[in-house]
Amino acid sequence: MTENDLSSAVERYNSTLASISNDKSSSGMLFERLIYDIVSTVPCLSPSVGNDDYLSATIGDCSINNLQVDIHVRHKETNELLFCIESKTYVDSCFCKRAVSDFMSISRAKDCTKNTKFILFAGQQCIAQKTLDYSRAWLKEFTSKQLCLFIVNDVKQRNPQRPLYRAKYGLDPKELQRFQGFLMGSAGLPGLRICQALSSVITAKKVLVYARQEGGSLLHYVQMINIEYVDCGKDIQVFLRGDSHEETEQNFWSLYHWRATEKEEPNWLDEFQCYFWTQKARLLKAFEGAALGYLLNNHIERFKGKRGGAMPLAKRLAVRRLNNCTRLPYKRTQVDIINLNCYSMGTIDGKGPKVSA
Repeated sequence: MTENDLSSAVERYNSTLASISNDKSSSGMLFERLIYDIVSTVPCLSPSVGNDDYLSATIGDCSINNLQVDIHVRHKETNELLFCIESKTYVDSCFCKRAVSDFMSISRAKDCTKNTKFILFAGQQCIAQKTLDYSRAWLKEFTSKQLCLFIVNDVKQRNPQRPLYRAKYGLDPKELQRFQGFLMGSAGLPGLRICQALSSVITAKKVLVYARQEGGSLLHYVQMINIEYVDCGKDIQVFLRGDSHEETEQNFWSLYHWRATEKEEPNWLDEFQCYFWTQKARLLKAFEGAALGYLLNNHIERFKGKRGGAMPLAKRLAVRRLNNCTRLPYKRTQVDIINLNCYSMGTIDGKGPKVSA
């Protein structure tokens, strides 16, 4: 499977779909195979069937060693468990509750880390919004983790009279890209790029000095998107703008993965720009995590045997990235009722109030 290219995954889905019959297991395998193919397009990620990657957990004196969901995704270099993915032809209330229960059990496994994400992946859905919201709140209450949902068929709502093997539903390319972008963001890939090209942000002289300081191995990093923020005291309002919706969304997911925010979805201002609320120290920590993730994913051999490994460089890159963000005195958005600690000035017209006799 070619890196970042989803065409092979879509082609395999379509060719298999053409010959699928009234068989639940074959329908389920169709989506598991699709997940496997999409994960394989992302560098540094290694997918496996849950049956080949059993997890162990202990509660008190009771232990179990066969915890698993459909697909487990680990980091190729560190073997860290990054994603647990439950898959089905369609999501209904029973499947959603069972998946949440499985995720809660896995959250007690020693392999489950703060970076592990829980995902429901399906072709269609037939679940009430209040049931889905409750399931998400249930998982959040017991694990402090988000339930991430991806519905990938072009027809989202299930019709019992038109099952998959009859209707031959196609795929939604934007949702596939959203899923792939989520994987890439959580793997630390789109947040920053180490390269040897000079940028407008850093002068050639600074680059050469930096290169000598780092032994010539790395020159500098280039921010992929424009990042601005408004300092509102305790909190800051962070604005991301990319060249496309997908680029902005992937960079948000990278920051979400590194805990810049607990909110799973940003507030969108237009097709290319979104914002979220956080604190400056937390944003810096997220930049640091993204930098470290990138260095370990792409240049791990350069730091073997070095004191502190890649962390000192990751910290410097994070500070540089924050310094390259643009601080704004104010930026108008729609009213966000969740965060009313940032105020804008009103308007006056020089006229006094109307007074009745």
